[in-house]
Amino acid sequence: MCRCPDLLSSSHGQCDLWGLPVKNATCLAVGVALSILATPALADCADNMHRVLSCDLGDKTLDLCLDPYSVNLLYRFGPPGAPELELIRPLFSATYVPWPGIGRAIWEQVTLTNYEASYEVFWMFDKIDRLEKGGVIVTSGEEVLAELHCTSSPEQDFETLYQAYQVEGYCRGMSGQGMSLEACE
Repeated sequence: MCRCPDLLSSSHGQCDLWGLPVKNATCLAVGVALSILATPALADCADNMHRVLSCDLGDKTLDLCLDPYSVNLLYRFGPPGAPELELIRPLFSATYVPWPGIGRAIWEQVTLTNYEASYEVFWMFDKIDRLEKGGVIVTSGEEVLAELHCTSSPEQDFETLYQAYQVEGYCRGMSGQGMSLEACE
């Protein structure tokens, strides 16, 4: 495990917020450039991307975006316009578990891994209480490092993500299982 003394250190591109090693993270120079050039639009998905989930987490934002052309997912966390962590992962490397179609709540979750860390982005809507929730759970192995809940109403479009998986040849697994190629057989 690497150590990151603070988010402005030279090791920013090597560790996430919880001190876990980060592969393929945005380097500090890019983060500084984004913060200098920041506009409200930079805190959101790019124009060529689809928003899967976006919300405020206090003074920070959480974005999960889908690039339909490269079929990559973009995970972004941090202050608007100056993300502290940005991960780009191919669709096939993420675990997507769509709502199985039963139960009190409609829910979706996507998990992206980054070395030792897993980032589970979730959304749910309670059909009885009419409450909508979202956020991210960060884990390392079985240890929960953080559970952050949206402080604003989450904007989501998991249907587009579901369709992207189908276009790539994935099918829904058994209840509670993720989308997989094996489920299509």
